[in-house]
Amino acid sequence: MYPVVDIEPPYVNAPHYKDQQNQELRERNYATFIRGGAGINFGHEKWWPHGVTGLFDGGPGWLNILSEAPQLDAKYAWIILDAFVTDPTWMPDAGTFLKSGLGSSDDQAASGYSSSAALVYFPTSRPVILDTTKIARGSKVRLRWYDPTSGDYTVIASSEAKASDRSLSYPAKPHADAFNDWVLVAEGH
Repeated sequence: MYPVVDIEPPYVNAPHYKDQQNQELRERNYATFIRGGAGINFGHEKWWPHGVTGLFDGGPGWLNILSEAPQLDAKYAWIILDAFVTDPTWMPDAGTFLKSGLGSSDDQAASGYSSSAALVYFPTSRPVILDTTKIARGSKVRLRWYDPTSGDYTVIASSEAKASDRSLSYPAKPHADAFNDWVLVAEGH
């Protein structure tokens, strides 16, 4: 009934996966948990053997990977997910908050909200329309973009009246890894 994340495949650093691996790992983390799911695995080719020679030898430097992009991306994901998705009123969005911009197939956004906030992970750029009146707390809302590669915020609006048809401009500049996935954060106040 609920989604389950399993980051195998694509194992981080596996020789079998190229190109957009980091963006795919970010998408699996954000999409699963924003939709109310659970996680069972976050694999890395250098972790699982813990320095022991095996099929894919991670080698003795497995502790050095903590500062690499996939692990940092997971860290940034958990910072924001822990801050919002752990709210007991959290629920997956079925088109109530994110009115336009869901997308489909591999480019489908993940949206969820609570009585006080909402998160939407967008794997690619698109036009976006929100219904910020669905956030019960307060009469105003703060809107920000969260960069899943750095943990930094860009303010869209620090405080504005809630609206049933709030249109947003998507960030134009891709991240250093050339991908343009972002998390929208909306908070009532």
